[in-house]
Order: sequence, then structure tokens, then C-alpha cells
Amino acid sequence: MNLLATKTFTAQLVSESSFGSQNLGKHKSTMELFSFPEDPNYYFIEWDIPTLEEVENIGIWCEENTKKIYDYDGVMCLSAEAIELLKENGFDTSEVE
Repeated sequence: MNLLATKTFTAQLVSESSFGSQNLGKHKSTMELFSFPEDPNYYFIEWDIPTLEEVENIGIWCEENTKKIYDYDGVMCLSAEAIELLKENGFDTSEVE
């Protein structure tokens, strides 16, 4: 696993699930983007939210030999900050925005 980028930010967070959504307030977070040499079409974001003692893991799948994202898991939707982190690192997020 290779660390590609780190982004730290403060944002208003909302927890979403099949039971509804809950406003969690503003929190400082860090996202780290990783690649995997053994699978060049898979990436991973680890989203650490220390004040909530939460870590979200977001799997990212790209079309073969590209950085065009076609799927993700681990969260209901990609946050604006995750989209920004991916775009800053050359990903095409048009299919998941």
C-alpha cells in the first residue's frame, strides 16, 4: 500500500444511514489516499475524525488502466472533500458526483 496524498480540513459532518441522517457538527478530519501496486485499479481513502473517534474506509474502483472512478463503497456518498482530494490527484470523478 502506497500513500499518495493527505488532506486535512474542518467541515460540517452529517452521518447518513438507512435510518436517516444526523448532524454531527463541525469537526477537523484527515483523509489519506492510498494505492495498491498489486491492483492498479483499486484505491482507498482512510478518513480519520479524531473528535468523534471515527475512521471511515472508502474503497475506490477505477476503469482498467485509468483514473476514471466507476464505483466506491464504505460511505453513502463521497463528500465534497473526498471528491476534491481525488480530483487533486488526477482522478475523473464524473461518474460518482
